Amino acid sequence: MRRITESLMLLLGIGLAIAYGLEEELASFVFVCLIIVDLYVGMLVEGLRFTQFIFLVAFIPHIVLVMLSVYNLIALVVYCCFLLASITLVLLFGMGDLSRFAITGPF
Repeated sequence: MRRITESLMLLLGIGLAIAYGLEEELASFVFVCLIIVDLYVGMLVEGLRFTQFIFLVAFIPHIVLVMLSVYNLIALVVYCCFLLASITLVLLFGMGDLSRFAITGPF
């Protein structure tokens, strides 16, 4: 089964990076709220995966900057690096549901 909330979180994370990069305060706030709701629902339904944890490491401090309406290019670069790492791990290893795991042996 596809992890819908994890995919949606990464998509909303890209939207947040674009909105924050364009210095759109309202759009950034809306994306932050949507990501928080998505994470809450995702943790209840699907649980937290390693790729989501990597995203959260940069997202949680980024919330403070969005709430204070502070634009910082270094924070945007750090956030985008963690977002890119999370997306890369999903592309390389899958969504964390063992769908790319090939069972071999007497199992």
